[in-house]
Amino acid sequence: MLRTKAFISNMREIITFIMDIVIIDRLKIWLEKRKLMKIAFVTDDGITITQHFGRAGKYLVVEVEEGKEVSRNLRDRQGHKQNHQIGVEHDHGGTRDHDSPAAHSKHVQMMAAIEDCDVVVCGGMGRGAFNSILSLGKEVFMTNKGDINDALKGYLAGELVNMSDLVH
Repeated sequence: MLRTKAFISNMREIITFIMDIVIIDRLKIWLEKRKLMKIAFVTDDGITITQHFGRAGKYLVVEVEEGKEVSRNLRDRQGHKQNHQIGVEHDHGGTRDHDSPAAHSKHVQMMAAIEDCDVVVCGGMGRGAFNSILSLGKEVFMTNKGDINDALKGYLAGELVNMSDLVH
């Protein structure tokens, strides 16, 4: 019985040690990412976050180094006029499959202007665009914050809530 208790105690210590290593490795990766990164905000005006990824005409790319903003760059979004018109509703159901290979190709084209970015922040997006962006290795944040400066501040502080219910 004592051997069993000693074995269990040792196993707990080993598991705790391994978990500490995993947590430390994840923390190191998170900190490394925060040293130098680019965050793309989906926008039309460079000031506010657009409510729908598929209808925005631009990206505001904010470069961050060690948690501080170092530059801003407003970029046109490629493929915008061919895919959606600003302010015009489009069908997510019916015969249009926003998660098809053809739709994925359009989403990748829309991401070309921000292929160097690590994070995409928007006010919402369709499931197909969401899946395409994730497949490109980007982190996606959806928020109801309208002001880019507020969202940037919240993201850098780790306080921006990712509202996954804004995927439709």
